[in-house]
Amino acid sequence: MLAAPIFLGICSMSERDDETRDPATVASNPGGEANTPVEDALPASSPEGATSASGVSHAAPSGRVHRVRGGLLLLLGAAGTFLIMCREQSQPHGVLWGMLTTLVATLGLLDAAGLLTAGARADGSVAGATDWRETGLHRREGEPFALSPAVTVPLSLGLFALVLAAFGVAAPHLGRAGALPLAILAALVPLALSAIRRPALLVFVVGAGIVLPFLGVYGLWDPWETHYGEVAREILSRDDWISLWWAQEDWFWSKPIFIFWIEALSMGLLGVDFHPDANPVHPEWALRLPHFLLTMGALLSVYALVQRAFGKRAGVLAAVVLATMPHFFLLSHQAITDMPFVSTMTMAMAMLGLALTETSEREVTTYRFGPLLLSAQHAVLAALSFACIPQIVMLMTRNVTLVTGGFAWHRDRFVFGSAGNGGNPGNAAIREVTPAFDGLAAQPFVQGLCWLLGFSVLVWMLRRERRARGLYLFAFYFFCALSFMAKGIPGFALPGLVAMFWLAASRRWDLLLSGELRVGRGMLTVVTVGMPWYVAMYVRHGQGFTDRLLVHDHINRLTAGVHGDTGSIEYFFEQLGFGLFPWIGLAPFAVAAWAMLHREAPVEADGADVGRGLVRRDVLMLVGLWGTAAFVLFSAMTTKFHHYIVPAVPASGILVGITLDGLFGRRSDLRAVTAR
Repeated sequence: MLAAPIFLGICSMSERDDETRDPATVASNPGGEANTPVEDALPASSPEGATSASGVSHAAPSGRVHRVRGGLLLLLGAAGTFLIMCREQSQPHGVLWGMLTTLVATLGLLDAAGLLTAGARADGSVAGATDWRETGLHRREGEPFALSPAVTVPLSLGLFALVLAAFGVAAPHLGRAGALPLAILAALVPLALSAIRRPALLVFVVGAGIVLPFLGVYGLWDPWETHYGEVAREILSRDDWISLWWAQEDWFWSKPIFIFWIEALSMGLLGVDFHPDANPVHPEWALRLPHFLLTMGALLSVYALVQRAFGKRAGVLAAVVLATMPHFFLLSHQAITDMPFVSTMTMAMAMLGLALTETSEREVTTYRFGPLLLSAQHAVLAALSFACIPQIVMLMTRNVTLVTGGFAWHRDRFVFGSAGNGGNPGNAAIREVTPAFDGLAAQPFVQGLCWLLGFSVLVWMLRRERRARGLYLFAFYFFCALSFMAKGIPGFALPGLVAMFWLAASRRWDLLLSGELRVGRGMLTVVTVGMPWYVAMYVRHGQGFTDRLLVHDHINRLTAGVHGDTGSIEYFFEQLGFGLFPWIGLAPFAVAAWAMLHREAPVEADGADVGRGLVRRDVLMLVGLWGTAAFVLFSAMTTKFHHYIVPAVPASGILVGITLDGLFGRRSDLRAVTAR
């Protein structure tokens, strides 16, 4: 699932190409007609040897070789994942091996779809693809080759390993965890040299420098960190990725699965000893690392959205402002549910904004890395595969166990109790239990087949989707699904409400009525990615699960109040005063600037200026509705915690960043503050 932020990296990889593409290339018709392109400066490619909208002809994949090769890789990867998951005893280093087999299956899927490689011309070039040396990954014009990422990225990794090794010899009492902050800072120095000319990389370097170095040097101080960390440990210890266990409550039903899966995956990947009373050294890094990755995805998505309308300088400033806001900064250092929810929601909103301000026909750029191809289409399909394949295989292996002598087929069965702690004080006795619904149609294998069908339909749709707007919308619905897995109904309800409000405010209902928003595909994406665990839990535990999660932790928190603070709308105004410091001083000016700018009619005679003004207006309208809807929704809840208002913080950071950018003058790119 953590492969999802790859999409954001693909969006920013072509920064050199984007310098030629102005927001003015997208012009909205005030009367409500669909966007029409003014200029398409990016190369594009189409599948199956078709001719793209830009008139470039593309060679089709040669014969059936890629289908056979890709199909074999897909079967090999899926079979490997199946064998790992259906073992009677958990596979040593099973998480690592499972990730590798899932990667093989994903590469096979891309190859079988004809997307991984393309027909080569006689001169060895790939038709319609941009060589990676023409992107920001290679040397910029006038830049020493030594400062390009092709050099600094390997150097950064080498410095990281060297510092860890040196401290292991010079100061063995510190251990690797104690040396990590210095190793991280040393690794960021070479990247900072490349980031001077690469705004997206600058966002990563600054964000990583703010969040990462001291991520795991202090204990799990928040009681929810230890609470959720123990539930994630029990996933590995019990080898049960569906039913959650916490000794204090027995079954744990009060939070959705996303945080527990990513923390369990991180602990398994980094080799944290998950057995009872193992007392692993410094598990803090493993528990918080997924939250750092999600934080970086949110910051890069904010950059991608803001730079589309206001330029690269504004994008960098908005991301830096957000990273330094206390609400966002503190939650990026805590292994609790809020950052998984807020980060995935932020990525979803950014993808929606990019889709709404994109032309209807522009196709994405394909990049060539030797014989391999990479584009936003590959990134979306890879993220979908990493999210769906493990869930599908996991369900299908609940009815089969690999034992000595072969496979044993059986109905679903699972364990009540904490692995290794049965009968200990404070722990229930271990026993095997059966699901609440034990009919043939309710078996996990059947559930897996249903989700496999949905996944196959999505893959078929994505195989031919080359248009940027369509891929941005796929990404929007995908991140909504992850947000749904992270926090429940608000994960997709809040982005959906903002999208509806935007359509109403902009009077762009044509996008919905014409099918441009791909609502049907979106619903299938949210259901296929986000629903399998909820369905499996209901089948296993019945109404008790839905009463706790849906009634107690959704409806009652909204209406009656559940063990939290209460108060009026004033409560979150006070919390934002602390949470946005020191940028709260610019907040009134940001609101005033938003009120003026989003109503500003683009009346310039120059079509380019009109297009730029419309894109800015659309983005500002979306961000304003985002912040307002989040504030109103969580202020209306009876239950109030200080961090409940964090979904409104990214929108606040964007508005403050845009306002701060305006203080530097009209030239809204990094050249105004950095020599190129």
